Amino acid sequence: MKRSVVSVIVLGTLAGLVLFASSDTVISVANTSVPTEELTGRANATTSSSSAEDTVIVTACARETVSLAPTAEANSTAGIAGTALNAASMVLEVPLKSNVAEPDRTAQAQSGWQDIMTDGFEGTFPGVWVSYSNTDTDAYWGQDSYNPHNGSYSAFCARSGSDGVNPPGSYPNNMDAWMAYGPFSLEDAIDAELNFWFWQRAEAADDYLFWGASTTGDWFYGYAYLADSNGWQSESFDLTHAYLLGDLCGQPQVWIAFAFTSDMFITGQGAFVDDVVLRKNVGANSPPNAPSHPSPGNHATGLALDADLSWTGGDPDPGDTVSYDVYFGSAASLSRASDDQSACIYDPGTLNGNTKYYWKIVARDNHGAATIGPLWDFTTEPGPGIAWTFPSTSDVSLGPTPDNGRPYLDAAVALPTGTEPPELIGVYRLDEAAGLWEYFIPGFTLNTLTSLEPGQIYLTAVSGSCSWNLPCGEGTASPTGNTWNFPATSEVFLAPTTANGRPYLDASVPLPTGTEPPELSGVYWLDEETGEWKYFIPALGVGTLSSLEPGQAYQVAVSGPCSWNLHQQ
Repeated sequence: MKRSVVSVIVLGTLAGLVLFASSDTVISVANTSVPTEELTGRANATTSSSSAEDTVIVTACARETVSLAPTAEANSTAGIAGTALNAASMVLEVPLKSNVAEPDRTAQAQSGWQDIMTDGFEGTFPGVWVSYSNTDTDAYWGQDSYNPHNGSYSAFCARSGSDGVNPPGSYPNNMDAWMAYGPFSLEDAIDAELNFWFWQRAEAADDYLFWGASTTGDWFYGYAYLADSNGWQSESFDLTHAYLLGDLCGQPQVWIAFAFTSDMFITGQGAFVDDVVLRKNVGANSPPNAPSHPSPGNHATGLALDADLSWTGGDPDPGDTVSYDVYFGSAASLSRASDDQSACIYDPGTLNGNTKYYWKIVARDNHGAATIGPLWDFTTEPGPGIAWTFPSTSDVSLGPTPDNGRPYLDAAVALPTGTEPPELIGVYRLDEAAGLWEYFIPGFTLNTLTSLEPGQIYLTAVSGSCSWNLPCGEGTASPTGNTWNFPATSEVFLAPTTANGRPYLDASVPLPTGTEPPELSGVYWLDEETGEWKYFIPALGVGTLSSLEPGQAYQVAVSGPCSWNLHQQ
């Protein structure tokens, strides 16, 4: 990649200080005791291009005190003579691209030292790097096999581009070649470093290898190596003591870069880089705080149907971020309702009335450590619902029977509902698979009937006229088919019950139908106005029940398995 720029020229060094100027600027220093701040101000040189291409401005300067002795900062760099290493900064006016880091969803938390990026340049290049030239000299970093430190390849400063060369050929003049990586996050780091090996043979003091770091993607601060390396040298760039930037731990976005710069005169073989390891130490990670202080409180009752859920979370480690998974349902076996949310609040939507709900929170930090919260529950208020109405003329009723004021259910209703009228004595359902009656008696603790289900018929006993509000919506009865089937496991059945294969009627059916199976013993219907049971007995051919009507429920007695085809008119 090539970017247009007016090159910055290294004029020379003075006791280890690198001086920079543009092509139309000359800087001279007559007194080696000039303070650092003043030297820095005079040594900076900034130029720009008017090309239609991206304009990149490069500035570099040494910011150490002029001295014949190596600085302590230079001496602290492993494996490099102090007189060859100089602190320096370089800037790109067009910053490198900034990315948003994806959340870490690893199964287990990581701690201690971990690699952010490693590259021995054995794979496809540029790979994770951005490589380009900042001058009209189109030569920049590329992969080459001439001088590897390990393996078969290393990165060579002038291998790519139309002006690139094959080593050991000399690199061109007026180079400014960059190889950058990032951004990466050090938010969770307590230590970080860039380790690598390099080899350089270049014009002393004027052509040099630079490495540095940036938090903005444009200004890079680090070191320039101004001499031959005399073979491969190892280097460790401490990112907790980056030149001028200081400690980069805690920064959300960081870039690192290698650059090679040459002037317009003498050249050499150039610079090679290999075995790059960028790593960070995240210390011993603590898992997130256990979710606590639920709202509504655990075991709360009478909760509004539009209520939200909230809790307290967080993490004991400064700088850690926490996300939450919400598990929610009307049974203790929950499903995940929300995934990887940052807020400590969840909207479950409109809840069913008089229903017990369960929920829990799983907190996960950006290292993958998770904390599972306790199981909480609450019960909602009754809600508007529908009503089953029972007259005072009968103490036993069948339902749902919409013709008698008891609509069909559109959802299951858990028992007890909390809205049972005091006149309700009991509710009974025939379990046809077992041939047993299940029952719910208000206030009794050993009930076998735990819910009212759509598509079922119930026998209800009351002591007087009343209404029972049920927290569900009204269902519809679909008149499909015209056959009632009866298995052999029970001798008494309720109909119509779509859940057991007996469809609703869409028209009146006179009795007898002429299609009665021989196993049919009788059909019984409760006249709730008089409180009397009417009957039809096929064997006798007589009875007080003369027809089957839509919207009514019937008790049917059979002596064995059979089917009854009803000719609806």
